[in-house]
This record gives sequence, C-alpha cells and structure tokens, in this order.
Amino acid sequence: MAPKAKPFRPVVLGRSLTLSGGFVPGKSFVPQSRHVEFICGGGGTAGDIREKKECVLVSVKEPWLCEIATGQAVYNRPLSRVGILRQLKEILLDNSLQPDAQMAALAFDDCGSEDMDSPLRTPKKKKEKKTSAPKSLGAEISLLVQVPESWATQSTKISVYASLDSRRRIWLHVDALAWLIQYIRDEKESGGVAAVEDTRQESEEEETSRIYWNFRDGNWIARARAVDGSWLQASRGIKRRQKADALGFEAAKEAVYHELEEWVEAVRAGEVTRDSDSKGASLECAGSACIRGCGDD
Repeated sequence: MAPKAKPFRPVVLGRSLTLSGGFVPGKSFVPQSRHVEFICGGGGTAGDIREKKECVLVSVKEPWLCEIATGQAVYNRPLSRVGILRQLKEILLDNSLQPDAQMAALAFDDCGSEDMDSPLRTPKKKKEKKTSAPKSLGAEISLLVQVPESWATQSTKISVYASLDSRRRIWLHVDALAWLIQYIRDEKESGGVAAVEDTRQESEEEETSRIYWNFRDGNWIARARAVDGSWLQASRGIKRRQKADALGFEAAKEAVYHELEEWVEAVRAGEVTRDSDSKGASLECAGSACIRGCGDD
C-alpha cells in the first residue's frame, strides 16, 4: 500500500536572534525570544500607541546569560545570587496597574510549587503534583520601567522595556541586554554578590569536611580540615572502579563515596597531611584521583 500523501506547505523563512560578546566573544548564542506588545501613552485611552518589541527571556538558568555576563557555565550557578533580576521583577510588580496580577505574583513560588489552594476551601486530601504545563498566574505585565543605570550608581535611572508573562518569567527588550549584562558583571566584580566561600565563612569554624558530586567531570570531590587547620582536597572518578569491580554506575558511585569518607576521617585524625605521600599514594592507586592541599580557600 502506498504511503498516505501528506499536505505540502510553502516554505517559510524564519529569523533567530543571535548574541555574542561579553566573556565569550567567539561564541554565538540563540536565546529564546518573542515579540511583546507595549502600550505607549500610559493613560489607557484610545489614543495610546501599541508597539511590539522583540524581547529575550532572562533568568538565572539561561546558559547564554551566564556565559556572556560571567564567563561561567550555567551548572556553576553563577547568577544564583545576582540581585538585579529579582529587583527587576519587583519593579515590574510595583509599577503594575493590574492588582490581580500583582497579588498572584506575590504568591508565586520560584521552586515551581503548584499548591495554591484558596484558604477558603475545605481541607482536601493532598494530590500528587502534576507534571503538565505550569499554571497560569495572571495577566501579563508589560511596562516601560525605571531601573538603576549601573550597580555603582543606583540613584541614576534609565528606562527599559520589560515584561512578566503569566508564568512570571522576565522578558527584556533586546536594546536593554547590553545594560543588563554590564550590570551583572559590575555587581559580581564589585563585591555586590558574595562569593560562595565568603557565605560559608561564619560557619567554617565548625565545618570540618564536605563531600560533593562534580557534575561537570563526573567525580566525587572531598574537602577536609587537617589537624593543623589547613584544608586538603581529594577527587576521584568512578569509571575505573566500575570497570575493575564490574559494578553499575550507582554502586560504583556509592563505593567511591565511602572511600572518600574514610579519607576524610584519616585527615581529621592527622593520618593525612599536606606533606603526606603514603596516604595520598593509596588514594591515587585507581589512577583517577587527584589529591592536593587547597589551603584556606
């Protein structure tokens, strides 16, 4: 039987916005973009002019924004503590003339929670969270708003077109992207965003070890405080352990984790020091580990 003929449609030529520059000038990105309608006039009258402007989705999870503004990949979460994106959302909500949308946004949880039942309802048995499309949170807010010109000059303002969609994601006019990227760079490099190590400084006196999974290289990394107060670091992959013991991924991952736990205990007990070679050699016997003193960083 001959295959059923499919309808033929005319070819449509599309256009994608590409970005480059910042810390990665040799790399091009295609961000998610769309045209947003803005009302110019502000009076809500028939004389207001409606303009469609091309806007780009901006968030702490956008790979292009992370790399251009900070030079780091998104899995390092370089934008997780940047304040300008939260500030921009607050400015849009404060300037919104849509109170229903503002109230809905205030109740919005960044973690994607869908538990937004009204307190007037009678208690119900909790249902499983749906994995379908996110719930609409109100009308879109699209405004020309005043934002700080730079991180260093908060008192000087400039105007940018920005929008919050029904999912409370920020869409920024393409003409304002240069401002946003420069602002993020200044905020991080001028001390506006505390480094990860600085945020742990208060509790580091009591912290004696940390073991975490490195998603980039697929290995475990362990840090432990030696008896002299210095920090030592060890890392170990799991591929050789998988092959040597014919283990599955999860089993090898768990086995290597326990080995690093033993290494941490040895560091705490003074059996491993910065100048120690014997324990380091035993840890490196698999050929995929790296041990080094990392100082007090």
